[in-house]
Amino acid sequence: MSNCIFCRIIEGEEEEADVIKRSEDFVAFLDVNPVTRGHTLIVPRTHVERPAEIADTEIFDFAIQTVNELQEKFDFQDYNLGINSGEKAGQTVDHMHLHVIPRREGDIENPEGGVRGVIPEERRYT
Repeated sequence: MSNCIFCRIIEGEEEEADVIKRSEDFVAFLDVNPVTRGHTLIVPRTHVERPAEIADTEIFDFAIQTVNELQEKFDFQDYNLGINSGEKAGQTVDHMHLHVIPRREGDIENPEGGVRGVIPEERRYT
């Protein structure tokens, strides 16, 4: 899909894209609007919009391999993995993508709850 920015990155048509890793099924590249240094997106090479459209879980194997490479390059301790699926969940590009967000000591005051922070008032456990 030539109008999909992620498909253009996969095809090498976006010169500004900083591709970190490629496989037969997935491509990982740095997010152009990172929330932290090393924030990376992992996308399937096939244009799909939602996670339910990919049949296998190999994306997680690829993600862990990518995380290991990112840790060497960007020096972080921990990370969050996240998928925004659909407009109400915040998805802004209609090509399924997995966020790898490196986390470092002190990057936020209290990281408890992690991805639960998508609804800030519900992040903390009671």
